[in-house]
Amino acid sequence: MAKKIGIAVIGCGRIGRVHAANLANLTGTTLTFVYDAMPQAAKKLGAELNAQVADSVEQIFADDATQAVIICSPTPTHIQLIKQAVLAGKKILCEKPLTRTLKESISCMDFVAKHKAILMVGFNRPYDPGVYALRQRVAKGEVGNIEHVQITSRDPAAPPMAYLKLAGGIFLDMMIHDFEMALRLLPDKPVALSAMASAITDKAIGKIGDHDNAVVTMHTAAGATCSIHNCRRAAYGYDQRVEVAGSKGMLQAQNLHEDNLISAGSKGFAQAPLQHFFLERYNQSYRTIVNTFVAAIGGNKKALEEVRTTNGVNAIYLAEQAAISAKSGKTVKLKLPYAD
Repeated sequence: MAKKIGIAVIGCGRIGRVHAANLANLTGTTLTFVYDAMPQAAKKLGAELNAQVADSVEQIFADDATQAVIICSPTPTHIQLIKQAVLAGKKILCEKPLTRTLKESISCMDFVAKHKAILMVGFNRPYDPGVYALRQRVAKGEVGNIEHVQITSRDPAAPPMAYLKLAGGIFLDMMIHDFEMALRLLPDKPVALSAMASAITDKAIGKIGDHDNAVVTMHTAAGATCSIHNCRRAAYGYDQRVEVAGSKGMLQAQNLHEDNLISAGSKGFAQAPLQHFFLERYNQSYRTIVNTFVAAIGGNKKALEEVRTTNGVNAIYLAEQAAISAKSGKTVKLKLPYAD
């Protein structure tokens, strides 16, 4: 029987709780520790999962039974924790965004590369079953030459204002998922970007210099185009769709509903509401990304190819450029930090 891989979770907020619960139930892993800068959060999660609570991150990094860590702490802590984990010989899955700025992310990547470490950024949406199937079928050439990628992401409601003030803006906090997805789906790298953004669902968001509604268009050197729309409020629920159109046809990854029942009567057709939010919508993809990370630790070549940290850094670059374009009203030319 293969030895289980020991993984600790740093940060016991919403995402940390999801990862810790999944680790506790995966057959190939052992949840070695949970840790949070707020001890009560760690103690609560530890009690729920019967997991050991670390007194410090140093305890985790010094533990020989812990081979990897999942970092779910606030973004400003990421780079220091990643460096500590690398020096301790741990494999790393870090929640998005990698760091707060492109400069920090490139510095982090250089450090990781120097030490030949494994670092995966936690963009879970590519592992949603529908999106993953779309990716596989696009890669097999089902739609032919890719001509357009369209991504829609609309939340049912905006996060609390305290969160938004520290989130880095809609492009870095929300649309970064879609930038990373676009980089996976476009046939070549985007060379130009145009963005428009506004605060129309909640004027308070505009007062802190952020936006709740944003549109980005990009095109590649070969002429393929991509459009992305984000909104912080959708009255009808959590709207997540991806579409790829090409010379042979089109593929769509559609929304998920609370159930798949459709009723019909004299007044028309009715369907259950959309799943409420990301914890429900991407429940399976959170499990899949951890499984992919574990497979990469084990040396699986396909999984290692999926660990595309450069896409995560390029997504930060696109988020920064989108903010520049939205502010200036001008199209910006792109030069991605990583061209692979």
